[in-house]
Amino acid sequence: MSTKKSVKTKTGIHQFLVATSSTQDSNAASLSATGDAQTENERETPFTEYRLYVINRAGTGEASYLLMKENFSTILSYRVHTETWRQTEGLQDFGVLVLGKWIYVLGGYHKVQGVCLDRVMRYEPRADQWSECRNMLVARCKFGVSVLAKKIFVCGGQRSDGKQTGSCEMYDPETDIWTKCGMLVAPRSDTVCAAYGQEVLCAGGFHNGKVHNNLWVYEQHTWQELDRHYPHMLPYSLQKCAVAAVKNTLYFIGGSSSKEQQVEEGSGEKVSVTMLRTERRMFSYTTQISAGDGHSKGAQLDLISPWNLKLPPMIHARQNAGAVTIGQKIHVVGGTSVETGDPVIKSEHFDLVRGTWHEDFVLKNCDVSNVSCLLVEVPKIPFKDRRIMQRLKWVMW
Repeated sequence: MSTKKSVKTKTGIHQFLVATSSTQDSNAASLSATGDAQTENERETPFTEYRLYVINRAGTGEASYLLMKENFSTILSYRVHTETWRQTEGLQDFGVLVLGKWIYVLGGYHKVQGVCLDRVMRYEPRADQWSECRNMLVARCKFGVSVLAKKIFVCGGQRSDGKQTGSCEMYDPETDIWTKCGMLVAPRSDTVCAAYGQEVLCAGGFHNGKVHNNLWVYEQHTWQELDRHYPHMLPYSLQKCAVAAVKNTLYFIGGSSSKEQQVEEGSGEKVSVTMLRTERRMFSYTTQISAGDGHSKGAQLDLISPWNLKLPPMIHARQNAGAVTIGQKIHVVGGTSVETGDPVIKSEHFDLVRGTWHEDFVLKNCDVSNVSCLLVEVPKIPFKDRRIMQRLKWVMW
């Protein structure tokens, strides 16, 4: 029996109105700058906006976006629009993804309540409506999440007591049911979960005070190490890294690694301390390898190993960043430096054709310390309807 229920509220409508009113002028200016100015009659007709969303996962509730060209081919305007989602205010390290016409927000750590949540919400931009879905089986934060065969997979994470978990579960939106899907080989938090072909992979993460280099696959209802004739572990131990898919290749980007160091205490005794380091490295993983399978001049693949460790590093070291593939570029946005604690406001992209990194747009008026990137189609409200909604805003609030 489905537990979904609509939670469309005056607050949700208000958020949409504020976002619409604050961006409609800048949208028009952006379109004019690209030679796409519209007549009054054209503005009366709804059309689809293609958005690159940057979702804050640090508790501010911010959801910023840039407008894309049709079919997400490239960025149309670098003007940043920012909305506030009440549903994610005060919520940290939740999972977020796009499936169908909905954006799903799963779990997370609630700063005020001081506990992890099992709550699942979904947002439909087409109707500007939030709905509740059936709760996850386990409350958690800092977990991996991905989509395979129109189902959502949740892997590992951290519980309210601060301990890592190895439990995994799968959600079917058609039936609104969560089911268990095995246990990871070992507990992990801050892991990355990615759908790859017909498989789900779980890579890296944190457990027992260490960062790990595991690469596990979900096969026949069981999580296990890859059983192949080539290296099946990450070449480096990583947590909080970003991942981007390009055809049959996964790119692992940034994150943080750990290293044991001997530190002398005041008594003169040396103790072992785990030190974290923010990474600039990027490497890729491919299973279907053949001659000439490289994606760029700087990304020629080894014909024996699935790993390509010769990719150039990013310009800026970062963890908890968002990554998304747009055309022939991998865009990396936001994140934090472990060493300084500062957010990385300069985004950058990797040119898959040239094999080089380039700085991109800047997100300086919103919190980008911990973000996820999503590509979302949003039907645009007709101009006349926007004016009506503006009048409603002043009547109701």
